[in-house]
Amino acid sequence: MTKGLAVYVKNLARIKTTVQLFNTQHWMIEGENAYRYTTLFEKGKPKKIFFGAAKTETIFPQIKLLFDQKERVIAQRLNSNGRLITTRENKYFKVRNHRAERALEVYALITAIEEKEYEEMIQNYWYQERKRA
Repeated sequence: MTKGLAVYVKNLARIKTTVQLFNTQHWMIEGENAYRYTTLFEKGKPKKIFFGAAKTETIFPQIKLLFDQKERVIAQRLNSNGRLITTRENKYFKVRNHRAERALEVYALITAIEEKEYEEMIQNYWYQERKRA
């Protein structure tokens, strides 16, 4: 489930997407750069006209909506002081479960070490008993 994850500037640096700011401006984000655009219609077809540029870091606090390639909202910020939170499942922001696999490996390793120490303790106990008798 990828709903409710916070989106940061470093996450946006690796994708190409469009955003809408609180002042209703539309920007295209390509890595660390952002390009402002407007949509004009030529012969009934929409065409994007780019006319401004800035760094993604400078416009990030003003982002209200984050769209995917199909123009669906995938993240939203409720107010200018809030966090940018994902609102639907998407292919850009996912939770990776590699740590759970690593935790199982570490658990198995610790268990093996404890078993070996227990065996050594039992062997030492029995050998000490035989030497005394």
